[in-house]
Amino acid sequence: MRRSLSTAYFFVVPILAFFFLVFISRFGIGITPDSMIYISAAQLFVDTGEFKSILDGIPLQYMTHYPPGMSMGLTVFNAFTNDFYNSFRLLNALSLYGFLLAVALVFRSYISTLSIITLQLLILVNLSFFDIYEMAWTEPLYILLSFLALYTLNLFVNKLSIKWLIISSILISFSILIRYIGISLIITAVVYIWITLSKERVFTRIKYIIILGLLSSTSFVYWSIRNILLVNSSTGRDVSFHPMPLQYYQEWLTTTSKFTTSLSVNDLGLIASYIIGALIIILSLIYSAKVLIKVNKSFDYLLILYPITYFIFLFISNTFYDHTPLYYRIISPVYILFAISLYISFVKNENIKNKTKVITISILIVLHIAKFGMHLIKTDDSKEYNSKEYVIEDTVEKLKHIDKSILTYVNDPDRYYLLTDGAVADWLKNIEGVKVKDFYVVYFYNGRKQNTDKLNKELYKITTIYNTKDVLVQRWTLL
Repeated sequence: MRRSLSTAYFFVVPILAFFFLVFISRFGIGITPDSMIYISAAQLFVDTGEFKSILDGIPLQYMTHYPPGMSMGLTVFNAFTNDFYNSFRLLNALSLYGFLLAVALVFRSYISTLSIITLQLLILVNLSFFDIYEMAWTEPLYILLSFLALYTLNLFVNKLSIKWLIISSILISFSILIRYIGISLIITAVVYIWITLSKERVFTRIKYIIILGLLSSTSFVYWSIRNILLVNSSTGRDVSFHPMPLQYYQEWLTTTSKFTTSLSVNDLGLIASYIIGALIIILSLIYSAKVLIKVNKSFDYLLILYPITYFIFLFISNTFYDHTPLYYRIISPVYILFAISLYISFVKNENIKNKTKVITISILIVLHIAKFGMHLIKTDDSKEYNSKEYVIEDTVEKLKHIDKSILTYVNDPDRYYLLTDGAVADWLKNIEGVKVKDFYVVYFYNGRKQNTDKLNKELYKITTIYNTKDVLVQRWTLL
């Protein structure tokens, strides 16, 4: 009876989190260019049965630069909501609920019920973490899937039941289909199996790794082959050497500082953020080294190992493939796991007095709740492309009257797609080589800075259709 009651308590914070998120996102989920790729791919898949999307403003491109998992999930949820944007919103809310509940159920044998509820609360009110759930991004679902993948991997290592290895491999496969960086989970799993099962025969460990590799990578390999056949590239990326610029590391320091203390650069000052971020990273590396040296089969050991492989993979990817700043969105999937591991170790450490534990945790809770509470109270709008700054009713109405059969060039094609309920347009910067006789130009004044200076305007009759404080709409006709 007592165990059932304590388990019931684990649902309180997840339920609160679900409704907090639904309340905060009541004006719509936050939209960025990435979001439009996932949403447009889902819409086009429903309409055509093919995985195409808008990418960099170019309409109807085969989807290769991003994996298909998020769009597939939206397609499923759309069957119930009939709205891809609300599907994203619901999926994020369920992902947050599921993650907080999973954390409680996984660690209930590690620490007390009160400590678990406190941990759930700390996760919920961490604004850097919560913020990603307000956006139409892949990270919320990826965090849940990767956490479950790691947990079932740990169950396999401890029980040596093939059932758990298969489940973990499938979850890793799903994670990769959500975010390509999920490949780092395979690397983590291989290393973890090899070092923790050192008493097993080499052949046995190789057998486990082969099973893991085949099950976790098959869907990604299939997707890569499809991409190569379509566009001659497995992930739509070119290989080149480009070391990460200094500003990426600066972003990493300030993000680390804010994630831990909830205090932003505006609260602390730039130099203070750098110092706090650097200290936290250095201390975390020292702690990680001490933990990883003593190989064991505990789950919190795996929660230290995974962030290390994640960052190694991220640095390699950023050096040769991507140009991704190390801000809260990118590092949140592993920072939250690392933070959980630190919390568990701190609470279980018998050398630390209970009074010290209570004071330390209380300070963190107060810092994060103060920021979270202000955010909850002040939220009266959505974010990015879905905010009032971008979604102006008069502009939306005017854009809907543009003839969709005529080619349109825009300085923010993703935003145009959102405001027109799926109308596609090309980048305004591509207008230089245009050879069509009749086209529209849509220029958002608060959009990306592009111009038509390279085009010989004397060859065209330019008719201004709308010119408001928000947008300029012109029709260009070749003379």
